Amino acid sequence: MTSEIVADKLFVRLKHNYKNYRRYFIDQISNTNTTQATACGKKSELVVGDIAFLIIDKIDHLPAFKIMQTQFDVIDSNCHYPVGYFNTIDKNRNLIQKRTMHYLIHPNHFK
Repeated sequence: MTSEIVADKLFVRLKHNYKNYRRYFIDQISNTNTTQATACGKKSELVVGDIAFLIIDKIDHLPAFKIMQTQFDVIDSNCHYPVGYFNTIDKNRNLIQKRTMHYLIHPNHFK
């Protein structure tokens, strides 16, 4: 079992069609409906917005500092997500959604 997004057949299909649905995934970052998915670094289940952000990051390799405006320095040896990663998403979901949109859709205007 892993707490990472697995590049299985479903993910490969998603990645292949991702550009058609990129805006949809960005819009979903603000979705706080609970799922049954879990990840190391988050004590509760992931919400839809967490999963959307993880998918976007896995495919587009987002610059965490620029998007989240937080420096992550500590990584637990049992988890590839930095300490505070999911907490930062939870606290700044709408800002992260907006910054992700600007970074991916309007990169020339991103600051």
